Amino acid sequence: MSISLLASAGAAEASIVVRTAFEASTIPAGAGVQVYVDGEKIGATAADGRFVIGSLPVGTHLIGAIAPGLAGGAVEIVVKNPTQDRGVDVVLTGEGLGSVVLAALKSENIPVVPLTTTDFSASLVDPATGKARPITKITSVTVERTVSGEILDFTAGFEIVNGTKLRFVAPAGVNLTQYLDADARHVLKVEALNADGALLRATQNLWIGRSRISGSLLPPGSNSGVPLGNVLVTLDFLGTGASVTTRTDPNGRFTFNAVPALNVAFSAQSPSNSTLYSGRGVAFIDRNVEARLRLLGPSEYKAGGAPLTIIPIASPGVPSASAADVAERATRLAAEKASGARATPVAIPAAGGGVSISATSAQQDARVVSVASLDVPKGTASVTLTYSVTSREYPVYVLGQSKYNDNWDLSVISGQGKPLFQIARNVNSQVSLDPLWRCDSSTGLVSTKLDVSALTRTGRATLILTGSAMNVGDSILPTTVQATLGASSDVLQATIADIYEEIPGTKDYFSIPQKGRKNSYRKGFDFKIEPPYDLSSARIESVKAQIGFGTAVATGAKIFQGKATAIGTDMFRVPVTFGGDNPLASPIVGAPPPAHNMCYYFTINAKVGGSTKTLQIVSPLVHALWTLPSDVPRYGPRAMGGDGWVSKGGYEWLKTNVALLSRVDDISGEHGRSLGGSGHEDGVAIDIAHFAPIDASSGLKNYLALTALAQRVRDGDAAAAARLVAWANAERAGLSGLASLSGVAEVRTVFGAATTGLQSGWLWGLLRYGVIISSGGIVYVDGGIALNDKIRPAAGNDLRHHIVLNRKQLANTP
Repeated sequence: MSISLLASAGAAEASIVVRTAFEASTIPAGAGVQVYVDGEKIGATAADGRFVIGSLPVGTHLIGAIAPGLAGGAVEIVVKNPTQDRGVDVVLTGEGLGSVVLAALKSENIPVVPLTTTDFSASLVDPATGKARPITKITSVTVERTVSGEILDFTAGFEIVNGTKLRFVAPAGVNLTQYLDADARHVLKVEALNADGALLRATQNLWIGRSRISGSLLPPGSNSGVPLGNVLVTLDFLGTGASVTTRTDPNGRFTFNAVPALNVAFSAQSPSNSTLYSGRGVAFIDRNVEARLRLLGPSEYKAGGAPLTIIPIASPGVPSASAADVAERATRLAAEKASGARATPVAIPAAGGGVSISATSAQQDARVVSVASLDVPKGTASVTLTYSVTSREYPVYVLGQSKYNDNWDLSVISGQGKPLFQIARNVNSQVSLDPLWRCDSSTGLVSTKLDVSALTRTGRATLILTGSAMNVGDSILPTTVQATLGASSDVLQATIADIYEEIPGTKDYFSIPQKGRKNSYRKGFDFKIEPPYDLSSARIESVKAQIGFGTAVATGAKIFQGKATAIGTDMFRVPVTFGGDNPLASPIVGAPPPAHNMCYYFTINAKVGGSTKTLQIVSPLVHALWTLPSDVPRYGPRAMGGDGWVSKGGYEWLKTNVALLSRVDDISGEHGRSLGGSGHEDGVAIDIAHFAPIDASSGLKNYLALTALAQRVRDGDAAAAARLVAWANAERAGLSGLASLSGVAEVRTVFGAATTGLQSGWLWGLLRYGVIISSGGIVYVDGGIALNDKIRPAAGNDLRHHIVLNRKQLANTP
């Protein structure tokens, strides 16, 4: 939920009354509910369930509330000027616990875990300050293997050290990495309780580092005296946001250990006689290698010198190409020949008085380089770089995050060797890093203005434009980088600058209502008009938006036609959701969903001078969320915008397995907005009610009824024990049926918060072992039952069961 609050006129802060209540405001929350602002605890409610925040700065804030171990909720508010209403309601349900105290993982082993690590440890820290958050109990540590979709449970293998750190404890000779995949991404999820009973949650990508890079810097051919000792060498792990550095020894040697199977970018610089010499290169590393990084000066760049040479070294445990590799490459080659398809490079407008380059990858592991030099007149303030990249690896192999992970780079270097612009990417990383892939297998046009005033203040300057591309894994499905450098073109250009959303959600997920219906929350695209034009010289007269599934425009799928909304002087906004500033209702039949992946296609008409110019722009690939099947039973209060949005694969799973479910509460919010629980962002996690609730009116009332029965059993009530056994047997049977399905990765179930006479974990003790852990000891209720390893307890999950589907097995393609 997002609420706008108004501060008094001219004020920089507002006083906010937080009102708390349980489940749709039917049960007063009372005293002792902990109130958080932006993850920091600031106090607790009084008997009336209220707490007054004395002052809250203008801006966006997350207001959270927790009844420890029982329920929680969170509301995002926007404090504005001026105002009146200064109250906010926070409804407490079990699904809100994870939204209140968010954390990040900090470790020397994140995001790359060395293969030989025996001491893996990490701290849960404040995402803003990096300060460690104290914890008292680890409730869940899981790792998702993206190769298989399997979720591994490591909870029992971790302990708390010094109140803030989690450490993996294993038998001698055992380490965390032996359970993981050497050449793939993993998703680590950690949950822990603090002293207040609040749940902390953090998620982090992991890769296994197993290779060693032994390298040396080489001098440029034009200057053998360039210093090679004590030079900083940086290794960027492309697509991860992480990097490592080292310094060369006196002979220019360097070493990187524990390198993951990823594309990496090397970079180093060394000045000599007022010229900066630099080396930069991209390579795919999946074994031990010798890296030779040559520093280049202006003359080497002009000659198209390739700075990086990689020489493989025999690596124990790293096999050469297997029969499976050979077969896969043969399949790719046959498919390429059969399709005859090619990614068509985007036409780049010629730059005034400029130069152009184009490099297309060819033979496997052979870098293709293209270079051009531009003479810039004295007094020139800036030049414009415009580039575009296309790849035949997209969409199939990029979306599959395959090992055929071609790479490319682009640089603009001054005559003194100073980099004015540099970018290096592997094609797989461009599903999340700019420039993003569009649905036409290109990045579209990307333009940037480079300041050259300091270079041309006293005379002419020379700029060197260089780009390269390399095929990885085989010699087909090429990648092309092309660019121009010069004065701005007078050709009208517009590019997608961002996706806007009325309420924070999952950026690349869009909810598509059933035909004839509309969205509750708006979402769309912001476009930027490139210089020399702005909205005054290029007036946007009309925009048509269409939706396409796969890579083709759906017939009759016009979703918007009308005027765009101006944002400042050079940007405009186009809606793609239905309702609000778009009068159209959905034209899409979503039962069953036609696709998971989709694209938006825009036709933009602009008046330039006396003529109308038309632009055709394609969006990056995004994903659809659909209304859940109509025959799925529901329970619980509904969220604004709906909370039953599901992916295509999730929809199909529900249709097939609805008989195994109880009643469904939440799946995903509209456009993938968080509903408070973990994993509810992409339509593959499903919350369901207990199979045999004691009180079916709500999850919270059912949990309170279970608690009351357990307290009676502790006091010797046989009838209460029989009722709990009946509940436990029904839950065991229902959960076991779900966990037996290959399409289910994990089922997170009850835990049992500490309360009067009952110790933490009491409800899981009953479900799994047939015992109640009370303050007076263990009470045996029945013999318990061995449950499927996929069934795991989760703190803050006592009001429901949480099903996580196996993402790898879902039919979320195309």
